[in-house]
Amino acid sequence: MKLLPIGRFSSKPVFSGYTVEDSTPYGYPRTHLDAALRTNKRYEKTLGTFHDDAKNKIYYADPLESIDDGLREKVDYIFYDDEPAFPDINNEVSKAYFNEPKPYSTWKIDTYKKSIDDYKQYFYRMEMADSKFVGLYTDKLYNNVDVNDSKEKIDYYNARIADSKYNQETAAGCIGFLEEASGKIDYKNNVGIKVASLSYEIKQRSEELPKAEKELEQRMQLENILSKRLNNLEKRKKAYLEQLQLVKEAQAETLSGINATQEALNYNKEYLPKFGSFFSYTDFLALPLAEEGYKNANLRLKIDSGKEEKEQTFINSQLEDIKKSIEKYTVQKAENKVFLKKITDYKEQLPKIIADLKTELNQKSEEYKKLQAELIPYFDKLKNYFYSRGLRQVKY
Repeated sequence: MKLLPIGRFSSKPVFSGYTVEDSTPYGYPRTHLDAALRTNKRYEKTLGTFHDDAKNKIYYADPLESIDDGLREKVDYIFYDDEPAFPDINNEVSKAYFNEPKPYSTWKIDTYKKSIDDYKQYFYRMEMADSKFVGLYTDKLYNNVDVNDSKEKIDYYNARIADSKYNQETAAGCIGFLEEASGKIDYKNNVGIKVASLSYEIKQRSEELPKAEKELEQRMQLENILSKRLNNLEKRKKAYLEQLQLVKEAQAETLSGINATQEALNYNKEYLPKFGSFFSYTDFLALPLAEEGYKNANLRLKIDSGKEEKEQTFINSQLEDIKKSIEKYTVQKAENKVFLKKITDYKEQLPKIIADLKTELNQKSEEYKKLQAELIPYFDKLKNYFYSRGLRQVKY
């Protein structure tokens, strides 16, 4: 609503904003309220202060509209249409023209265009709101109602409308100058991003030189470790193979010994008499003494045969593990050689890479400075236009 100063105009408030109403059986409607909160407008909650019972109403005020307590008692929230800030031409908008290179330029021209357009739209809403009052008092004047008061109010609101239009024209003119420079500014920003990224890459590449040297040293160390490991495994493999051969030879000899002693035992049992019998003349040609050595040897050989079988199984298991280790270390050694080659080549190429980047950086930096210089007349147009006109403070 609008309140006109007491003593000059009628003190009776004139409502000009609008109310949104939405009743729901589930409590206060959040649909409109959430939407209103997302606009980031300044608002006043009157529910709980001017009244305790929910009215389920939200009031959107017009620009510069004054609100009285009577309205606050009828709605739950009031959202104000405050004048947005016009961006400072010298201290803010100039950054879009002359900022230094950054990895990502935050000084986008569209940001300022939007701010100025928000300003322009605000005064358009003010013009429309005031036009309603001009129409209201024109009707009263036409019908000879409060003629002098109506004339004064028509002049008052027409003056505000003129100021609103003036600010809209100024904003539109500034937007026009911004759009005129926007293509060149966007191109300058892209060059600036390239300048910043080149600077960063040179820094990173320069830091990689000692890292590459350290990595090469560590890879050489790993190469030595893997080579020694493989050499040791090959020696152990050879030793186990030789031991396996010895075990196999021992097994053959053991088997031969078992057979021979068994044959001797069989022969003695069949042909030798018991010692002390009628047919026994010497102890070495009679049982049991004559078979004792064969029996003991046969038993020991059989025990050794079992041990040799286990030993062969163990050696084969060890050989299998060693072969798998050799395969894995061989693959890793081959991979490490690839890295060794890459790191060696990169370390050799790095100084040239950095030199080429610095050359490109100098070229892009010069181009950026040239673009900044080319933008001076574009900015001067905007600045001279804005300061030659200025913005009008619409009086309440």
